[in-house]
Amino acid sequence: MKKRYKLLILILGLWSSPYILAGINNIPDLYYIFFHGDINTGDSSKNHSLKRIHVPGLILNQIAYSKIIDSMYVDTIKLTKDGEIDSLHPDPPTYLTYEGRVYADTVNFTYKMETEDGKGFEVDGGNKHLITLNKDGKVIADVINVNPDSAGLLKNCLLLEDVIKPFQNWEDKSGPVYMNHYSKYKFNSECLNPFRGFGSPNGASTCYFWEGTGYFTVVFHKEKLRFKIPVSNQAAFYTGDYDYSDGINYYPVPDRFKSKLNAAFLVYDYRVYMIK
Repeated sequence: MKKRYKLLILILGLWSSPYILAGINNIPDLYYIFFHGDINTGDSSKNHSLKRIHVPGLILNQIAYSKIIDSMYVDTIKLTKDGEIDSLHPDPPTYLTYEGRVYADTVNFTYKMETEDGKGFEVDGGNKHLITLNKDGKVIADVINVNPDSAGLLKNCLLLEDVIKPFQNWEDKSGPVYMNHYSKYKFNSECLNPFRGFGSPNGASTCYFWEGTGYFTVVFHKEKLRFKIPVSNQAAFYTGDYDYSDGINYYPVPDRFKSKLNAAFLVYDYRVYMIK
């Protein structure tokens, strides 16, 4: 009997350990809840604010070329018989690309973005919009179903680059956006199933052990703006820096344009938030 009781206690201990750790982890919640409101309510500091920009449709991802030459294609440059670069007939260099969602018009000092009608968080092939915002984030134009490139509507526009990288270290407080605290609420026991994904040709996909809330800070001109959003966590017990899934993108205006366009944009679940 004693062995059975010990085994039962061991099983109960293993089963309850995630919840015990979550309870300990969530003790600071009251402090962070006080300072971090829902992202859709926004936040403000002494001189700056974070607010949602309501635009028709879901914001689309765009691709632009950087000024960095792609090293994979340097061998395509034409050479002379002596092995030197042929300066008279060089191949045009190939540049690395980057992704973004918001354009800065560096002549008219406005912002532009492309959206598409959809339901929930999925585009449905409906109308496409080219939205123009003024410096205060107000929609001043909405051009529907026009190719912005062929119509010249993106002339003088710079696609803002996302500074959030894949596998972002959200606990690094030296960055412009970081996570102060993560609260664990719902444990996904299916992740413990050793046969999960069995029989699938692609195997098991990433399984997130926890659903919870991330409490974030944006640093804009040395002032802090705070918000909270749902965040998934793929670590069962001890979370590493790169175990979070949050869906945040952050697009600041480059320093060389900030005298005229002093803002940054945060995109979360296809929704747009302006920091100015």
